[in-house]
Amino acid sequence: MGGAGCALFLPEYVSILEYGFILWYAHLMNDMKQKRVERRKEERRQNLVDAARDLFLSRGYDGTTIDDIVSRADLAKVTFYAYFKSKEEMALEVKRQASEEALEYLEELLNRKLSAREMLNLLIEDIVS
Repeated sequence: MGGAGCALFLPEYVSILEYGFILWYAHLMNDMKQKRVERRKEERRQNLVDAARDLFLSRGYDGTTIDDIVSRADLAKVTFYAYFKSKEEMALEVKRQASEEALEYLEELLNRKLSAREMLNLLIEDIVS
């Protein structure tokens, strides 16, 4: 069933097994490229969030512009709008991530099975430092 009569129209020198491997490898490379693209997108988005958080802390919300955020993140303004509709939406994401980090920290403290006094002392130490 090989050769010119093959339904897959494979050249004579490529077996079905080799063709299957080529298709598998192409699919694997495509998946790897898609994951790399998604990872880069997430990194750009997180760079924007990190820049906004730093600027909100140092300049305040009102003292920070979208231009400041994209400049700090070293990205184009159009990139900002690809991820966020407005500075307000960005602020909500900064707040969401900060809340998530705070909850993770508190869960970590609770998992250490500390007394209330020990937990309070650690919280105070972390806030002061």
